[in-house]
Amino acid sequence: MNYEEFCAALQEELFNRLDTSCSIHRERVLKNNGVVLDSLALLRLEKHCSPVISLEMLYEQFEKGRTLAELCEYMISITDTQLPVSVTSLTSLNSFEEFRDQITWRLISRDKNKELLKTIPWIPFLDLAVIFSLIIQSEGETQISSVITNTVSASWNVTAEELFALAKENTPRIFPASFRRLETVIEEYFPGATDFVHEDCPVPTLYVLTNDAAHNGAACVLYPDKLKDLADEFGSDLLILPSSIHEVLILADSENFTEHDYHVFCNTIKNVNRESIQPEDFLSDNMYLYRRETDNLQIFTEVPCDSSVDSATCV
Repeated sequence: MNYEEFCAALQEELFNRLDTSCSIHRERVLKNNGVVLDSLALLRLEKHCSPVISLEMLYEQFEKGRTLAELCEYMISITDTQLPVSVTSLTSLNSFEEFRDQITWRLISRDKNKELLKTIPWIPFLDLAVIFSLIIQSEGETQISSVITNTVSASWNVTAEELFALAKENTPRIFPASFRRLETVIEEYFPGATDFVHEDCPVPTLYVLTNDAAHNGAACVLYPDKLKDLADEFGSDLLILPSSIHEVLILADSENFTEHDYHVFCNTIKNVNRESIQPEDFLSDNMYLYRRETDNLQIFTEVPCDSSVDSATCV
């Protein structure tokens, strides 16, 4: 059974199992970096929102031996989960005070999300964009969140700058930063991260900066004083290698590094982006330099640039 045959069979199986209070929708959802998710949603009449489930993921499970009946049961169980908030309640001016403590930020590629950025409030940061998400539920590995759209922010009558100020307070509290040696976390979170340690790499020890959920953790570089505290601990400037939207790798800059060393770091980022991460997890091909003396983060160049596009004072 090929993919399209599977999708048709799954929808028919669901139609036979569900009563008339539930409708089945196949949707193509725009995700990060222009990735489009072919998805299926089951929406009950009494509910205002439903989890969106990847059809590609379901087909992978089918190919591994899961039956249509088992996949239908899984979808129905997910759909029956009682979500703590509905879409209609998000677009109420009165709801803003209820949700203001749950607004967080994420970092994504600006260049690869031009269409998405037309629909959501955001703040430019170097070659990246700071976007905002409402954390609806976060318990252990289970996280339900919704990216804040222009429609929602307009209904709340809040600007991107106001969302940024709230997220600056909320995100470090909801998702505390985690900073550990790469070797410590490699088996636990990043089975492909060893690809970063190139055979010519002049620094055998790298550090991972993420959050305690290891999800959208690259945004930890925005946490107030985080990079400053790390630079003070190392007693040097910092080189920051974006691994994905979920984490960055950090090492102390050194006067002993040669031009070849920096070249290795920059090429390693590009190689890993093309060979070791999913397209939706890409963050940037650029290496960043944090200058301890000025508390300034900038895109790494041979001659550090002072333009507003290539540098940003850390928050």
